[in-house]
Amino acid sequence: MPNSIDTSESEKKSSGFLLILKRFFRSFAFRIFVYLMIFAIVPATVMNLLDNYYFGNIISDTEIEAVGLQTAVIADEMKSYESLHDAAASGQFAVYTHFASINELRIRILDNGYRIVLDTYGFDTGKTLINESALKAVGSGAGVSAYTRNNTIVESAAQLTNNKGEAVGVILMGRNMSKINASIEDVHRNSTLITVVICLSLAVFAGFLAFKFNNRYRALKESVDDIAAGKTDNRLKVGGYTEYEDFSIQFNDILDNASELDKSREEFVSNVSHELKTPMTSIKLLADSLLANPDTPVEVYREFMQDIANEIDRENGIIEDLLSLVRMDNSVANLNLSFVNINDLIEKVMKKLTPIADRKSIELVFESIRPVEAEVDEIKITQVVTNLIENAIKYNNEHGFVHVSLNADYEYFYLRVEDNGFGIPEEDQKNVFQRFYRVDKARSRETGGTGLGLSIVKTIVLMHNGQIRLYSEPESDAGGDGTTVFTVKIPLKNKTV
Repeated sequence: MPNSIDTSESEKKSSGFLLILKRFFRSFAFRIFVYLMIFAIVPATVMNLLDNYYFGNIISDTEIEAVGLQTAVIADEMKSYESLHDAAASGQFAVYTHFASINELRIRILDNGYRIVLDTYGFDTGKTLINESALKAVGSGAGVSAYTRNNTIVESAAQLTNNKGEAVGVILMGRNMSKINASIEDVHRNSTLITVVICLSLAVFAGFLAFKFNNRYRALKESVDDIAAGKTDNRLKVGGYTEYEDFSIQFNDILDNASELDKSREEFVSNVSHELKTPMTSIKLLADSLLANPDTPVEVYREFMQDIANEIDRENGIIEDLLSLVRMDNSVANLNLSFVNINDLIEKVMKKLTPIADRKSIELVFESIRPVEAEVDEIKITQVVTNLIENAIKYNNEHGFVHVSLNADYEYFYLRVEDNGFGIPEEDQKNVFQRFYRVDKARSRETGGTGLGLSIVKTIVLMHNGQIRLYSEPESDAGGDGTTVFTVKIPLKNKTV
C-alpha cells in the first residue's frame, strides 16, 4: 500500500514537472530567446563558416595565379636563349635560384628528356622527373597550374622554347602552402572564437531580454490576479515597454468602464425600486384613506378609485418599459427585419397621435422629401417614431407645433422631429438618454412619463447601427418658446452580420 501511494505522488510530481516544462516552452520569454537565437546566432555562425571557406579559396586562387604568372615570365625569358646550356652559362639559372630563395619558391628546369638541369633546392639536379604537370605542359604547349591540398603545394608548369621557337624543356615552379595554410587556420580559429563570443553575448542578451519581458509580464499578471480576486479598485501601472503600456491603458479603461457600468446598474436598481415603489405608495395611501372613512361620498370614492387606476396604469407602463429594455439588452441582434415604407409608418403614427395633439391645439406637420424604404424592424422603429413625436406633443405649450421631416440619401434615411415647447437645458441634454432621467420630474409625472422612453429609443437606434442626436434651446425667462430637435440616422440596408 505505501508503495502505491509513493508511486502516485511520483506520478503527480512528474506530471506537474511536465506541465511546468510545457508552459515554459510555450512562454513568451522562451520564444523571444529562441527567435533571437534563430535570427541572430544562426546567421552569424553561417556567415563565419562561409567567410572561412571563401577566404581559404581566395588565398589558394591568388597563390595559383601568382605562381602561374611567375612561371610564364621565366618561360618568356628563356626565349632569348638558344638552349638551356646558354641560359645557365649566361648566369640566368643563378638569378632564378636567388629569385626562388627570396620568394620561397622551388624552381626546377627539365630538358626534353625530363632530366632536371636546375633545382633551386639542390636536391634533384641531374635526376629524371616524370611529372604530371610537366607532361600536360609539353602535351598542350601552354602553362598548367594546380593546387594539391593533400601536399599543400601550389604548382605551375610551362613548356620552354628557345629563340628559334623550338622546345628545349619544361619549367616547374612550386610553392609550399604550409605556412600560408597555418596562417589561414589561425584566421579561422580567431574568426570562430569571435563568432562564439558573439553568439554567447547574443545568447546572454536574448536571455536578459526574455527575463525583462517576463518580469514585466509577471508584474502585470500579479496585478491582474489581484483584480480578479476582487480588488477592483486597483489599476495596472502604466509604463515600461510600449506594448505593455498600451495594454495597461486599455485594461484600465475596461476596468473604468466596468466600474461605471456597476455604478450605473446600482443607480438603475435604485431608480427602478423608487419608481416602482412610488405608485404603490400612492395606491396604499388612497386605499387607506378609503378604508379609514367608510362613509366617504361616492364622488370622492370614485375620484380615489380613478387615481388608483391611474397609478396602476403608471406602474404597468414602467414595467412594460423595463421589460422592453431587458429584452433589447439580452438580444441586441434580435431584429425582425423587413423592407418597410418609412413614409407610411410615420403617417400612421401621426394619425394615431393626432387626438393627443388636438387636446393642446398643437399643429402636427409631416414633410416627406422623398419616398423612403428601409430594411428595419417595423415594430421597433414604430416605437422610436411614436416616442419622439409623443414627447414633442407632451412637453409642448398649447398652440405649439411639431414638425416631422423625412429624407434619405443612397445609404441612410434621416428622421427629424422638432417642437417649440419647453426645451431642454444644456446641462441636462447629455443625460436625457439615461434610464429614469427626467429634466422636470414634476412635469413628467403630470404627463405620465416613466423616464425610460428616450433610453429605449436610443437602444433601438443603436440596434439598427444608427445614430441619434439632440439639439435644444430652453424657454427664455421673457416668455419665448423653446426648441427641441431630435435627429435620427439609420442605414437603409441593415449592416448587422
